[in-house]
Amino acid sequence: MNGTYFKTQYGKNPYYVCSGCVELGDRKKSIVSATQLDNILLNRIKERFFNSNRITNVLKHIKNKLNEQTKDDSLTAEEIAKGILDVDRKTDALLDTIDPRHGDLINKRLDGLRIEKERLVAEKEKIAVAKVHFNSDKLAEEILSQAGDFDKVLEQGSPSERKEIVRSYIGQIIIDTDRRFAKVGFYPLPKTPATESILYGYAMNLER
Repeated sequence: MNGTYFKTQYGKNPYYVCSGCVELGDRKKSIVSATQLDNILLNRIKERFFNSNRITNVLKHIKNKLNEQTKDDSLTAEEIAKGILDVDRKTDALLDTIDPRHGDLINKRLDGLRIEKERLVAEKEKIAVAKVHFNSDKLAEEILSQAGDFDKVLEQGSPSERKEIVRSYIGQIIIDTDRRFAKVGFYPLPKTPATESILYGYAMNLER
């Protein structure tokens, strides 16, 4: 649907109208009042997102999901640290008891310990890379900060700024005027640079 204006005796009123029905005089039911729809959506955004308890609960849920996704099923960081320490101790013990008569055997055991340590170090780095640094307090602060600017942007911002802030909360709007049916797809959390980078693939799925 596209935005347009219709003149009345009281002035110009904004509407959303199906672009394919604009020229069909008998399809006036395809017209939706922009003022009414905007008010409904903006009030719904405030109800859904500007509630600190809701934000806290959603962040807690997402944090649990992220912890599940980044859990390592092979070795924990503590097990890896103990393994590396054990390899170092065995290496030191071998080096302290070097006997030229058993040089080949010692070198073979040292090579085995070196390979084992490299494997453990690689596992440690893998966990470090996979670890998602999720600061729920910082994320909540950013969301609430954006929420504080919501009314200000809508009142004083440019059309592109107003569109951007509304689109960070709403992903999809479906309106079927023939069946008098509408559905809005909200994001579980507002789309901000932080939420998009941290929650990509999880939180950005539309919440119907």
